[in-house]
Amino acid sequence: MLRKVIRSRTFLIVASVCVLVAGLIAYKLSQPDPVNKDNFRAIAIGMTRPHLEELFGDPDTENLEIGIVNDPSSYSTNHSHPAETLRQMGYGDYKRLQWSSRDITIVVILDKQDETVCRYHAEGQPSSSRFRLPFGWRIPFLGL
Repeated sequence: MLRKVIRSRTFLIVASVCVLVAGLIAYKLSQPDPVNKDNFRAIAIGMTRPHLEELFGDPDTENLEIGIVNDPSSYSTNHSHPAETLRQMGYGDYKRLQWSSRDITIVVILDKQDETVCRYHAEGQPSSSRFRLPFGWRIPFLGL
């Protein structure tokens, strides 16, 4: 008798946890992706990193690199010259942040003050998933 109670109680706990997790996943997947064309249009030159992260969440990638901002929507890097030569040519140190969704890839270039100096976009990434598991957990076979 006691075993039945323990088993049924354990079953109820496990089932409840499964339903809760399934509900959280369904809720997260039902939310609109913040990486979209409307939010790209909201990026302004001078916008700070905290404001960008409020808009898009944490970037998918972040790189420190030597580059040159040609205009507010054009940025170049050069890997054929040493850093010292590039700096003499007007290149500087920048952060390149990138967010991707199925619809759009957004790239933002930040200066040393973490302010936007350039932004541009490209086609989305078909395999991109904005769903993030807690604690950096990964489920490779689901693409998460």
